[in-house]
Amino acid sequence: MRYLPSRRILPATLASLLLALSAALQAEPRVFTDTQGRTLKADLLEAGEETIRVRRDDGSLFNIPIDTLSQADRDYITDWLDAQITAAATRMRINVSKFKDTISKSEGISTKYRTEAAGYLISLFNESMTVLDGLRIDYRIYMVRQRVYSATDPRESRSGTIPVEPIDRKSKIDVKTTTLTLERSRLKSDWYYLDSNKRGSADQLDGIWLRVYRGKTLVAEYVTSEDLKRENWDPPQATRPSRNSSNADK
Repeated sequence: MRYLPSRRILPATLASLLLALSAALQAEPRVFTDTQGRTLKADLLEAGEETIRVRRDDGSLFNIPIDTLSQADRDYITDWLDAQITAAATRMRINVSKFKDTISKSEGISTKYRTEAAGYLISLFNESMTVLDGLRIDYRIYMVRQRVYSATDPRESRSGTIPVEPIDRKSKIDVKTTTLTLERSRLKSDWYYLDSNKRGSADQLDGIWLRVYRGKTLVAEYVTSEDLKRENWDPPQATRPSRNSSNADK
């Protein structure tokens, strides 16, 4: 299987904003308060579904059940975890490769025909120690339909959306786009077109342009060719998701 170059494109201002937000949420120790009014000043290190791990100024580590904390602390943990995941998603690596499946073959007196279903396999690599969830891929795949008697080959596109399952730490996930039907024809030996020196025609995949979102935040963008960026596609949204928006998109 031939892989296309790995690319990760993200506006510098957005990446800087996400990293700055993540850093800001960790800049100073927080005074955590439980439901009984007891307090603990500590740095938040990890957050799971049920517990958090914190470090006090003297280096002592504590695991605290989230349901024992105040609502303000729970909201803080939600925002902290959301910022961690979104920042980690901006560092995700993307690879893309083509796949094809033959649907049918046939032949006439002069010509052989083949029909294929073709698309792209998208690999998302999570190289962080954070589970990435709430992701989706919006994409456009392009093809060129080649014609024997056409001076120019028209480009067509198809759009789609793929919800992405959570990607575990230091792992990857593969997803496939929808497929396009490619038609191929080729003259048999000793046959020729009167007005063309072509021996046949073959539709071709012509690239993919994809955007990865978490909630409403664009975290990664990939394009196989800068030429595709001249195609008309609405500008991406790049707003920070509100609290719990990632859960709503799952």
